[in-house]
Amino acid sequence: MNKQMHVALAMVLAAAAGSAAAQSNVTVYGVIDTSVGRGYKSDASAEMMSGYTDTSKLGFRGSEDLGNGLKANFQLEGEIGSDTGAWTEGFKRQSWVGLSGGFGEVMLGRTTTPRTA
Repeated sequence: MNKQMHVALAMVLAAAAGSAAAQSNVTVYGVIDTSVGRGYKSDASAEMMSGYTDTSKLGFRGSEDLGNGLKANFQLEGEIGSDTGAWTEGFKRQSWVGLSGGFGEVMLGRTTTPRTA
């Protein structure tokens, strides 16, 4: 997108957020999967490892009621190294915004799985 489109989108979102006096919610969630075990390096010492059985992740999910049954929704989710604290390539798991209402749901962005209602 060019700069004018970014500015126009920001203005529309700011106007919608300023005019909405309805309820909103944001959830912060995550999974930390860390293990300590014997590594197979040259010294074969114990080491802490991230993601032994699952991927460690941090995410934000939320919605804003815009009125008349219309909601704005978003989700941002990325991987984090629980052994180092390093953020892995931004929000590569989930990164989307959408609108939902009586018509269903429209989402724009990146998702990892198909969504069903």
